[in-house]
Amino acid sequence: MLLITGGTGTRPIGGPGSPATRCGFEVLDSEILRKMSPRIVLSALSGPGFDALEVAWRLVELGYRGSYRIIADALPDPAMVRDEIAAAVPELEVRLSCAPQPGAGSI
Repeated sequence: MLLITGGTGTRPIGGPGSPATRCGFEVLDSEILRKMSPRIVLSALSGPGFDALEVAWRLVELGYRGSYRIIADALPDPAMVRDEIAAAVPELEVRLSCAPQPGAGSI
């Protein structure tokens, strides 16, 4: 798994040998994708210097054709957001996970 974040550089998550790597959006390039060969790329809906649509476009531009997972705070219409990103990058399998709406499930 490759986790896209703000900042620069790459480093394992959980220490050396971890199957997950944190990568700054600014340094995401074809060499990192080739070296990591991730089955899943994960990012926040937005972060310092990027948003999920920019990440998706960059991934496709670099030749990635796998699963792209996006995490977000509560959204009023998560399906609309996911559909918009998925339509822009049909080459990727896009999934969006959101925190529940405040008060959801409350009595």
